[in-house]
Order: sequence, then C-alpha cells, then structure tokens
Amino acid sequence: MVTAAVLIAITFVIDLEAPPGLAISVLYVAPVAILAMWSPPGHRSLLVGAAAFCSVLILLSIFNRLDAVPWFGAINRALAIGAIWSTVLVSLLRKRTEQKHDWTGLLHHR
Repeated sequence: MVTAAVLIAITFVIDLEAPPGLAISVLYVAPVAILAMWSPPGHRSLLVGAAAFCSVLILLSIFNRLDAVPWFGAINRALAIGAIWSTVLVSLLRKRTEQKHDWTGLLHHR
C-alpha cells in the first residue's frame, strides 16, 4: 500500500514537470497494478479508490499544461485511464474467481 502511494506521488510530480506530449500518465498503471496483485480479495474498495484517485490526477494534469496538439494529450490521457480501469477490471475478476475457488476450506472437511 505504501509503495503504491509513493509511486502515485512520484508519478504525479513527474507528470507535472514533464514536457507536453509525453504520455507520463500511463505510469499510474504501475501502482494500480501493484495494488491489484498484492491486495487481499476482500479489499476491492482500496483498488477502486486508488484507480479513481489516479484518474482524477490524470484529469487534473490537463489544467497544468497545454499540449501543442490538444487532441493528442486528450488521447494519451484517455488511454492511460483506460489502461488503469482495464487493470482494475481484470484484477476484480481474478479476485472473484479466487474467492469462488477457495480450496482452503476443503482441507478442513475430510
């Protein structure tokens, strides 16, 4: 959790300082993926909250700088948000499957 928070903060600073045109926003996928892999199945709200927070930070970066080609920056941000939420969707599906096939309960029913 702490690692993901640090990565989100670092990505935000880099995103604010990077020149226009660089798709830095896609780096927000890394902390979301870390949470997706390492959070317990019952902590869905943590993953969704982090993804929502990263999405808001990406949208706020629009106001920080004006891209030379506005539609290019909008596409980069849309792709980054899509990648974040795709990661969340796949993770939630995986967590649900893990919960359905929880084999630990079978060990006690001999």
